[in-house]
Amino acid sequence: IFDIKIYIETDDDVRKKWFIDRAISERNQDLENALKHWDYISVAGAKYVKPYRKEADMVLNGRANLKCFAQILEYIHAITNNFQ
Repeated sequence: IFDIKIYIETDDDVRKKWFIDRAISERNQDLENALKHWDYISVAGAKYVKPYRKEADMVLNGRANLKCFAQILEYIHAITNNFQ
């Protein structure tokens, strides 16, 4: 079995913008509700997600080109399929 932990790091202001945009466009939330939801999510992320950054095998920049992510995922897929 192949086990790899990947942490994708993105600035909080960028994540907030992405979250708000997606909440409004895909979940039909108004701005006020989206902001309240973000407050909850950001506190939970700081408590339960960010501490695991130090345990990640790979830390990726969340602002990187999507082509980079595709190449990394293809590489991981190729490696993991060799173990079947």
